[in-house]
Amino acid sequence: MLEPLVQGAWAEISASARQRQTDVLFSAIHAGVPIEEMEERINASERTKLLTGLALSAAGRTAWEDKVRTLGRSLAAGLLAEDNVKIDTEQMIIAAIADIEAPHLAMLELLVAYIPSFSSLTILEVPKTSQRAGPDGDWGVAGRNFRPSAFDSFRPNLAPLAPSLLGTLQRHGLATQNDGYWSPTEFGEKVFLRFRDAGAKLEDVWSAGPADVQK
Repeated sequence: MLEPLVQGAWAEISASARQRQTDVLFSAIHAGVPIEEMEERINASERTKLLTGLALSAAGRTAWEDKVRTLGRSLAAGLLAEDNVKIDTEQMIIAAIADIEAPHLAMLELLVAYIPSFSSLTILEVPKTSQRAGPDGDWGVAGRNFRPSAFDSFRPNLAPLAPSLLGTLQRHGLATQNDGYWSPTEFGEKVFLRFRDAGAKLEDVWSAGPADVQK
C-alpha cells in the first residue's frame, strides 16, 4: 500500500533536485559564465568536470535557495578561473558550502562579522574581499575571539548545536580554536563573503542575539 506513496515522493524529490541543479547553472550564467560557453567550460578538464559535479550534487541535497545561488557563484568562479590553483580553491569552497546550512552560516557569520566584548557585540565591517590587515600587514583575526560560553549569550538558539556546527566549520578550515577561544580563519571569511555576495539571508531564529547589539 505504501509503495505508490514512496514512488510518488521519490519522483517529486528527484524533480525538485533536478530543478535546483538547473538553478545552479542559471546562477553561474548570471554570475558571468557565457551561456554559449557553459558546456565547453564544464568539459575543459577533469578539474572543471569535478567542480561542476560537486556543485550539482550539493544543490540536489538542499532546499535552501540561498545556498543554491551561492553554489552557482562558486561554480562560475571556478569555470572562469585561469589557472588550476583557483579551480582547486573553488573546489574547496564548494565542498565547504555543501556542508553548510542556515545554522552553520549563522555561526560563521557570528565569528566573522562581530567582535565580542563582555556582554555585547560590536558589528565589524567585513570588507568585500578577505584581506583584513593585521599588525604585520597580513590577514588577522582582529579581535574576533569567542569563548564557548559566548554562544549562550549572543546566539542562544545556536548554543545547543555549537559543538556540531563548530566541528563542521573546523573540518573545512573555516574556524579554529586556540586557547579555548573560537575564531574565524581567512578561508572562513572568504566562504562567508561568498554567501553574503550571493544575497544569502539568515532566519531570525538562528541570527537572534542580544538586544543591545551595537551598530
